[in-house]
Amino acid sequence: MKTFLSLTCAAAALSAALCLGGCAAEVDYTEYVSEYRAEIYRAEGDGFALTAFFGEREYPYAADGVCAAKEPLAEIYMTAPDNTADYTLSFTVGNAVCGGDMSFDAAHARFCYSESVECVSAPSLTFTVAYDGQKTILEATSVRTGKEMTMPEILGKLNEQRPALLSSMTQHGAFDGELCVRLVYNQKCYYFVGVISPAGKSDYFLLDGETGEIRAERRSG
Repeated sequence: MKTFLSLTCAAAALSAALCLGGCAAEVDYTEYVSEYRAEIYRAEGDGFALTAFFGEREYPYAADGVCAAKEPLAEIYMTAPDNTADYTLSFTVGNAVCGGDMSFDAAHARFCYSESVECVSAPSLTFTVAYDGQKTILEATSVRTGKEMTMPEILGKLNEQRPALLSSMTQHGAFDGELCVRLVYNQKCYYFVGVISPAGKSDYFLLDGETGEIRAERRSG
């Protein structure tokens, strides 16, 4: 009888362990993404160069290992032939007319504008730049080819290649940290992924946008 009870207890313990392991494996890591840059548009013409980023980010933003509620965000950066002029930007996303006065970032010698705008996925977006009684139309095209992985797929690829990283921060079906996933472009699309713990330690990866293969990585903290 004692042997039977021992075997029964052992089986129950093994079953519980497998259940916990399964729960950890089923964690939806996309729920812990505090920043997601989903789209990039680029345009050049008449001496202007414009790059627009669309996605969502927690507010207020803090890389503290805790994921808070996110808000949609558009960030536009522009270099211009005359840094002394005042530029007003306008563009349309869906039925919403967006835009406003751009501010000058002296450290990077560029103009900036940001607004809470729902992310848009389109082949191109039209931006109008008004200044000194003139207007310049910039047709910005998406850097995406359509072959890029989705954000859940990229996180899955990261987990495949560094399985101990996310699992070491996952307990009882919850992830103790925050993630950032940013689409970046350099001749082709990549994803920058940050894994940030509340203890201040961070791991950063650059993954191929189409294959999910890790191209570079570093650790801080």
